[in-house]
Amino acid sequence: MKKVILSFATFVMICFTSCSESKIENDISNDDSSIARNAQVEGIDVESIHINNGIESCEMNLLVFNSWDDYHKMIEVLDNQIDLELDAFDTSIGAAQLSDDDYNAKCEALGFDEDNVLRRFEDELGFCSLRKKIENEENAWLDQQGPGDLNMNLDPDNHFIDDETERTLLNEQVQVGIRDKRGEIVIYHLNDDEGNYVEIYNMDEVALQQVTTGQIVQGNPNVVNVVVRPESQVENCKNNVTEKAFHSVGDQALKRTSKVRREVEAFRRDSKIKAKTKGYKRKNGKWKGTRTEINVGFFGQIPYTYGFAYNTCNGAEKTIRKEKPKRRRHVRTKYTIPRYDGLLPQLQYWSIKNNKIYSYHKRGGVEVNVDFYDMP
Repeated sequence: MKKVILSFATFVMICFTSCSESKIENDISNDDSSIARNAQVEGIDVESIHINNGIESCEMNLLVFNSWDDYHKMIEVLDNQIDLELDAFDTSIGAAQLSDDDYNAKCEALGFDEDNVLRRFEDELGFCSLRKKIENEENAWLDQQGPGDLNMNLDPDNHFIDDETERTLLNEQVQVGIRDKRGEIVIYHLNDDEGNYVEIYNMDEVALQQVTTGQIVQGNPNVVNVVVRPESQVENCKNNVTEKAFHSVGDQALKRTSKVRREVEAFRRDSKIKAKTKGYKRKNGKWKGTRTEINVGFFGQIPYTYGFAYNTCNGAEKTIRKEKPKRRRHVRTKYTIPRYDGLLPQLQYWSIKNNKIYSYHKRGGVEVNVDFYDMP
């Protein structure tokens, strides 16, 4: 076992302003049976390992966390590091005084990108992530698009894991390892973001290969298939909707993602209302993701007014007005409700009603405000 301790300035953050030192500790095993890298990021342990899932893409193809709570905390930590780095960079170059063209040119000249935090995380762990795979496929797809409108159905970025940070923690086959109470690794293969998944125990590589290639494995005690049974919907109330769409005006376009999701107890995931805006510009006849002022949020029927969501269909009404304007290629926001708040014994989750809360998206001259209730 060879232990290497690497010291970086906050690991996932280039220090444009003063910042504290942090350490990432990597354990690298080079024997014939296993290869692993262990790291700790702001107190959260993560291990990058190789396992034969039947699709060879790189040396490290599975991240392992001690719990689902650590998995979700890592998303929060990386998101916070991204915001800190981006704000520091913008301040350092006087971004507020630059045009979009000058800003993008400056970013390219300095090798700066809003996903650099995620790239460094992947590189330190030698990990082939779902984020990297989709990014490469989307860039190749955009490069082949002509002057017409973009087609959501053909877009490689149209994936049920729509958050770049969460994509960073999953492998190309949408898998992650979580240790159980005994400390043993359970591999989770996610089939969607609604709670349908497969659990693989005892590092059963044969079963993993079968699941990875789309087989439904039955009769194997190391495999558990979890399928969510659709709940009967309450009239005039929804708690699970999804809509993704491109909207364009001239040479500007945005892609919006709008979702409401129930909780998933097995993943310790809370119910969320989510929205994401991704900006594009057509230049020299081709579409490209570009940095510009974009916005995403939750409003009422009229932008910037208050909207309303509900704690269960018959529960309390919650006033919501939230936005996140940034000069970025993509911006997302969410509104979460804890499964249990420690006060009320019953399960909590978001529900939406007609004409009460809207998904807001803006990129330059393209602006849309869509009722969540009208979404499938």
